[in-house]
Amino acid sequence: MTFRRRDVAVRRGDRAPVRSAVLAVVIVLTLLGPPQPRPALAAPVGGASRFGLVADIGTRHPCDGQQGGPVATLAGTGAKWAMEEFRWDWVQPSPGTFTWTCMDRAVNDERARGIDIVGLLDYTAGWAVGSSAPLAYVPPPLDLWRAYVTQTVARYKDRVQAWQVWNEPNNAVFWQGTKEQYAQLLQVTYDTIKQADPGATVLGPAITGVDEAWLDAMPWDKFDALALHLYVPPAALNDQGYSYYAQGLPHLRDVVARRLGQFIRGHGWPSGSIGSPQNWHVGRLCAIRSSLRRAKASAWLRVR
Repeated sequence: MTFRRRDVAVRRGDRAPVRSAVLAVVIVLTLLGPPQPRPALAAPVGGASRFGLVADIGTRHPCDGQQGGPVATLAGTGAKWAMEEFRWDWVQPSPGTFTWTCMDRAVNDERARGIDIVGLLDYTAGWAVGSSAPLAYVPPPLDLWRAYVTQTVARYKDRVQAWQVWNEPNNAVFWQGTKEQYAQLLQVTYDTIKQADPGATVLGPAITGVDEAWLDAMPWDKFDALALHLYVPPAALNDQGYSYYAQGLPHLRDVVARRLGQFIRGHGWPSGSIGSPQNWHVGRLCAIRSSLRRAKASAWLRVR
């Protein structure tokens, strides 16, 4: 998978740990349009590989020697890039205190096995908004958020060259603010990342579905790669009475074409409770995926 200016989308959302057998969905990838003058972006992530995994090993597995097995499983899949969540409350559990041990070990182990990393910056530390819970989904105080982003990106800029800003903010489960507030957060985060690492690739807005109201509200000059998450149960493949494949994907094409002129797409099914045999769905997915000649990458969301 190659991160060039405005050419990659990445998906996350499922929090299950990395294990042994594939349980998969494929992301949508959208090529952003005419390049704008910007600093040179990061070197290729994942080499020539189109496939990556949402790993989250740093936050899902104890770091006292128990990350080795999951990293080995991840490497054994052949994936050449992985997403790791650098959750704010995880790396900064209290004001002025950063704890990097778990993330350092996950990142270093993955890099040692030739796996490149997409970092996810997400969620509000509970202490930053006066909550007793570890994290909150309300918009963060921007000054404290900037400090967290700066510290994180600066620490890992030699090992992590791409960063996604939040996860599915158009889903109230993950973002309890407005689209305008997220647009402001995206702008602030982009500028902060670029100050810490001018060559980094910034992914946004990482929304679920083709949400035109959200897309219209975004600052399109404040992310390098458009991330869209089409991670849906099979029942949702028919939305409001029309076929997802007959109308839904052409609709995505039209939305992106109006704004950007080019698009790339990928799509798929989860393997739980789908009615038809999983191999039928995965087989059809691979056939469709192979027909999308211009698609740059696919991400399997989890393995177990």
